[in-house]
Amino acid sequence: MCMAGTPPFSGYKTCRNCALPNPIMSNFCSRCGASLPDGVLDLHPHYPAAPMITPPPRSRAGFLVVGLVVLVAFVVVIGIFSSLPTPHPTTPQAETNDSPAQASDTSRPPPISPPPAPGSQWDYSTDEDNMGRKRSFAVVTSTNALDFGFPYSGIQYGRLTIRKGAGHGNEVIVSIEKGQFLCGIEDCTVNIRFDDGQIQRFTAVPPSDQSTTVLFIEEASSFVARLRRAKTVRIEATFYQEGAQSLDFNVDGFRW
Repeated sequence: MCMAGTPPFSGYKTCRNCALPNPIMSNFCSRCGASLPDGVLDLHPHYPAAPMITPPPRSRAGFLVVGLVVLVAFVVVIGIFSSLPTPHPTTPQAETNDSPAQASDTSRPPPISPPPAPGSQWDYSTDEDNMGRKRSFAVVTSTNALDFGFPYSGIQYGRLTIRKGAGHGNEVIVSIEKGQFLCGIEDCTVNIRFDDGQIQRFTAVPPSDQSTTVLFIEEASSFVARLRRAKTVRIEATFYQEGAQSLDFNVDGFRW
């Protein structure tokens, strides 16, 4: 039994335009505004199934555009990397021809210099005296040094000179740079040793100007004869405040 003022049943009116269920008392569709039919009820309203939305098919042009963009990006990246300076492999300096390190390569032994030729230590020269007479000289410096005390302190070397002038024959002169040979007027001798031979005593005389740094050895011809066959000569003399000191000379290769 129905109550007064109450519809005998409840239902919906389905819009014929958009298929939207509307309340039974509606005359117009709440969605599209279309007029609803009278007396058409739906006890079990149904909503239309939502249409399936499918993505539009991709065209070949789209694929071509994407591929073109990727290709352009790849070319740009390749161009950037190719513009960077390429490091060149370095060659060890020791293998290059013009490397300064090769000239000072400490791993290689220094070249061995040939020994000096015999006689190269002699200094030969000629000149003329005040009268125009020609003189010849052969000079060699001692291989050892003398070191006297005050007032002749300092390292110095001796010299052995062979001199030959017209009308004078050979002369043998021993000299020092500074100091005093002790040589008496009547007793002045020096000890001389050729190579490993015995010590020989030679008479010596001071020069005419009485210089204390020079001695003339007597028997010059005998001395020069022995000098030609010797390689070393040691001359021992007595010096002021220094006693007996020897001067050693390398006389190998003497030519006279």
